Amino acid sequence: MNLLKKIGLFFAFIVIGWLSINGQALSGNDIDKMQRNKKATAAYNKGVDALKTANYSVALQFFNEAVQLNPQSALALLQRGKVKFQMKNKAGAYADFNQAVLLDNKLGECYYALGYLYYSDDSLQKAGELFLKATQNFYEQPEVLYYKGVVNYKLKKYQEAIDDFSKAVALKPNFTLAIFERGIVRLSKEEYQGALYDFRQALQSDSTFLAALNNMAVAKIRSGDFQGAIADLDALIKKQSKNYLAFYNRGCAKFKMKNYDAANEDFKQSQLLNADYPLVYVGLGNVCAKNGDNNKAIEQYNAAIKLQSDNASAYLNRGLSKELTGDLDGSCVDWQKAAELGNASAELYNNECK
Repeated sequence: MNLLKKIGLFFAFIVIGWLSINGQALSGNDIDKMQRNKKATAAYNKGVDALKTANYSVALQFFNEAVQLNPQSALALLQRGKVKFQMKNKAGAYADFNQAVLLDNKLGECYYALGYLYYSDDSLQKAGELFLKATQNFYEQPEVLYYKGVVNYKLKKYQEAIDDFSKAVALKPNFTLAIFERGIVRLSKEEYQGALYDFRQALQSDSTFLAALNNMAVAKIRSGDFQGAIADLDALIKKQSKNYLAFYNRGCAKFKMKNYDAANEDFKQSQLLNADYPLVYVGLGNVCAKNGDNNKAIEQYNAAIKLQSDNASAYLNRGLSKELTGDLDGSCVDWQKAAELGNASAELYNNECK
């Protein structure tokens, strides 16, 4: 036997010997654990199937079984938390999601679920932090980015919201709601052309999404295209004859064009369709004021404030009408209230009272 063969056999014996020495047999505990994990997986899969069909009580039974068999399963806790949320057990959902995160702090979907729970409780700051963590942990899904954008918009982080909605649309091009919400943010930023583009895109994505047509008209009103707004609202009213908001907005466009009688008719129709909409009383009050009937205007503003006590426009305009009727003290009180509510125009009038 030559030298190379001898060396090869020598190393072969060493390897075989090492494997023999370090081999490990399965213990009874190992076998039991494997069987429990197998049963836990089976229960988990049955729970997922039940959850898909919205059979929440059955899903809960299976996820309870999965967690009992394998308490370290973050996925089972996550799914059980989802079921509890659907069954209106928010406390139980919070507990399961938090435990799942403790077991696996890289489970992005769990951060999303927990974030949505905080979002549903209007805890926006916490929800935003958790949505961000979800995207940082391999869960940058369109829905996560959508809700992250909604939270940022509500927190007045407008550019971040636009970025979130844009990322969501990039991942899901026909994501109508994300396109629409991006338009709303741009409307808030007074980026009217961008807003119009988004509302048109939303309508092209879903021709039945008529809220986009309404918002196109609003963007046109705010950018001075009153005729264009009226054309959009005519089309909307033709499709939805009981849309009180469409009548109100068309009244605003006509009011801007100084067609007060026509505006008044639209405001009245809006009021008939929804007598609890506060802004329509502001519109009716504005028409009365323009026609010189300030006492009637004050009545309309009173109605608006009764329905919405923080309506800054109603306080501002009521103050103007009170001034014209000689109630200077009353006008100052209204302007001060409007200024406290954040109306910039009210600040100018309020200075006259100091």
